[in-house]
Amino acid sequence: MLHQRIYLDTNVFIYFLEPHPVFFPVAAAFMNAIQAKTLQGCTGELAVAETLVGPYRANDNKLVADVKRFFGAKDFLSVLPHDAPIFDTAAQLRARQHLKFIDALHVATAMRSA
Repeated sequence: MLHQRIYLDTNVFIYFLEPHPVFFPVAAAFMNAIQAKTLQGCTGELAVAETLVGPYRANDNKLVADVKRFFGAKDFLSVLPHDAPIFDTAAQLRARQHLKFIDALHVATAMRSA
């Protein structure tokens, strides 16, 4: 996978930023590879919003700030916007593959990033 572009879904970020007892090492391995530039990481704005839900729900202002700083870091992770063509692709995926819309939006964004 050296130097390949990968799309990361929300759970990877949650497991990393709110260290999960089982999945943190896997999430950290991806983050370390992206930081070392051995992988090119990307995600969508949707993942940023989803990652913020837990910290907002917990009223954890420090974690909210940490999450925003993480996603705003320069030369680290590409955060892709969701535009009309991506929403259209997501609708097609939802219709044809019977995915939940939120999952279809992630897949459509990942497809665009390739």
